[in-house]
Amino acid sequence: MNRLQSTLVLIFSSLLVLEPAQAFLGQGFFGVQKRDAYPVSTSSFNAYYDFSSNLTDGSGNSRTGTATGTLSYTNGSEGAFTSALTGTTATDYAKLPASINLAGNFTVNVWVKTTATSGRIWAKLGGDQSAGTHGCFFEARIFILGTGRIRFNVGSTTVWQFQALDSSSSINDGQWHMITASVSASTMYLSIDGGTPTSTSITWPRYSTSPYEVYLGGEASTGTGGPPANIYSGAIDNLSFFSRALSSDEISDLYRLNY
Repeated sequence: MNRLQSTLVLIFSSLLVLEPAQAFLGQGFFGVQKRDAYPVSTSSFNAYYDFSSNLTDGSGNSRTGTATGTLSYTNGSEGAFTSALTGTTATDYAKLPASINLAGNFTVNVWVKTTATSGRIWAKLGGDQSAGTHGCFFEARIFILGTGRIRFNVGSTTVWQFQALDSSSSINDGQWHMITASVSASTMYLSIDGGTPTSTSITWPRYSTSPYEVYLGGEASTGTGGPPANIYSGAIDNLSFFSRALSSDEISDLYRLNY
C-alpha cells in the first residue's frame, strides 16, 4: 500500500468513528446514541437495539422492548430518557422480553457514557429470592461500582450465591466506553473498550431459563418484577445480545469501528 492509499484509509477510518449519531433524548434516566451497522457475524444475534426511535429489536427475532411511562427519542444528538425518580425507582423505564436467554453461552455488548458511581446498566431477573427456593434475583447483570469500575455478575440457583468479575479500569469519566460481558461454558469474561477480556470461573449452578425480562438502566425492585431500583444515570448506546461468546478479535473490531 502506498502513502496516498494509507492516508485515504486513515481518513475513511476516522470518518467511521466520527460520523454523526442518532440518539435517545430525555432528561433523567438514560440516553442512547446510535452507531450504524454491525461489523461481526449476526448469525447468533439474540436481540439488537439501536434506539434510534423506539425499542424495536433489529435482530429479526421480534424481541421488541416495552416502555412504561413516557420515553422520548430524537436523532442527531445525545440525551436521556425523561424519568421521574422516587427514591431508587422510576416511573419511566424500559424492559426487554424474557425470551432473551442469558442461561447458556452469551455475549452482551453495550456502549455507555456516564459520570455515575452506581447503577445497574442492564439486569435480567432470575427468580424470586423471597420464595426461598430460588437463587439470586438476577440471571445476569452489569453495574457501576463506587470506584467507577464495572462489575459483571452471573446469578445462581443456589440461594444468595453468584459469580462476580470486575473491570480493572473505570468508565465514569463522561466519555463513551464499550462494555462486553460474556459467558462460555463455565467461564465468564469482561472486556472494556475492546481490550483483552479478563475472566473467572463459574462455580455455582446457573439458571437454565428465566421467565423474567431484561431491565435497562436499573433492575427489578422485587423478586417478581416491579419498577426498577438501583437506577443508572447516563447514556446507553447500541445494545446487542448474542447467543454465543464473541471472540477477542470480534470484540476488538466492535470497539475499533465504534459499533
